[in-house]
Amino acid sequence: MVLFKGTFDALRNDKAVALFPEGTSYTEPRIMQVKDGAAWAALEYAKIQREQPAGNGSKGVVIVPVAIVYTNKSKYRSDVSLCPLKSLTCA
Repeated sequence: MVLFKGTFDALRNDKAVALFPEGTSYTEPRIMQVKDGAAWAALEYAKIQREQPAGNGSKGVVIVPVAIVYTNKSKYRSDVSLCPLKSLTCA
């Protein structure tokens, strides 16, 4: 739990947390293997909220997957588009 303390503190205070679960940049036109840290943190935090419901404003955790698309990946500081996908809620 110590690893996710900062994440849990931010969520408890209604802050957003940005994670990059693929952990790398690549040129493949498909999604690479996604790591499970974001899902694990969301599920663990939702579990903590269920176990300690008193006064924590239990709202669940909303995960918004976002695709990051560069207009010219080979050019430093090229334009970028953020494409949010359908959100998921862990309650």
